[in-house]
Amino acid sequence: MAKDQLTGLPLYIEPLNPSMYNIDGFCTGYAAKRHNRQGIATAASLDFRTRFFDAVGDLSESSTFTFENPTHGHVVTLLMPHTRPERLALLSALSEYFCLHDDGEDGIGLEVTAERKLARRELLSDLLHQLSRVNVRQAQNILQSLASYAKAAQMQGTLHFKNIEAYINFRFVDFGAEFLLACTMFGLDMNPLSGAERAVVDPFVQVAYRAMALINDYYSFDVENASMKTSAHSANGVGVLMKLNDMSVGSAKEALRLLATRHDRMFLTMKLQLLALGNVPPKVEELLEAVESQIVGKAIWSSTALRYSLSHRRDTCL
Repeated sequence: MAKDQLTGLPLYIEPLNPSMYNIDGFCTGYAAKRHNRQGIATAASLDFRTRFFDAVGDLSESSTFTFENPTHGHVVTLLMPHTRPERLALLSALSEYFCLHDDGEDGIGLEVTAERKLARRELLSDLLHQLSRVNVRQAQNILQSLASYAKAAQMQGTLHFKNIEAYINFRFVDFGAEFLLACTMFGLDMNPLSGAERAVVDPFVQVAYRAMALINDYYSFDVENASMKTSAHSANGVGVLMKLNDMSVGSAKEALRLLATRHDRMFLTMKLQLLALGNVPPKVEELLEAVESQIVGKAIWSSTALRYSLSHRRDTCL
């Protein structure tokens, strides 16, 4: 794999200087990166969006933003910059599916009917088939993560949380942590982890995706609050803190920001400590580097994403 002589990174990855973005104190010390094949990611998302609305309803009924971020780039290029270029289009289409699927679950845009549910299942099945044609084991890893997510999500019986820790545990599942990890591994052309590798990686996964979920909540709250939606999929940590502690919006957002930074700093500290010990399996080190990029990429993308911008919000946009 050809690499840049100055950065040591593959030629399709570009480092981002912290002066290029403002992410409200998140991810201090992180090495932000971006995939430079923006055109591939954008074209794949737009193509899938057209196919989605051709299958489930008129394209004119579309009422949401998904991947768009004119300031910093496509969501997959920021969250998964280590993705092999030949796999970028597939992951971009898969990301588009789940953004549109989530909007449907939250009651955004198209009315959900039995016919539309069937059409969505067929679209997902086709995407998973395409993933399998690239690598069966890695596609099965994604499929298993989806099954685990669906099963766990069904067990989340309430939106009434006794404390913020209970909400964070719920959000880890609701955010799709294992699915995102499996997609990251597919992008890296990485086979499923062994039991020993998973034992090393799991504590990092627990911290990293809690950080990402809370960062997501921080940036998405204003639009979600304006839309006044209430469902399992639109629960937000800011609102939970407001209810639990009788806080104002501003105070709750700051409290959530501090919770998120605590988690993102914990991940980086844990990673540095592990690497300092030496003898880290290359596969584990590669995956943790990709997860680090995913956390800071989530913050950068969310900070200026049209999906979370009130000024760009459409009447029913989330």
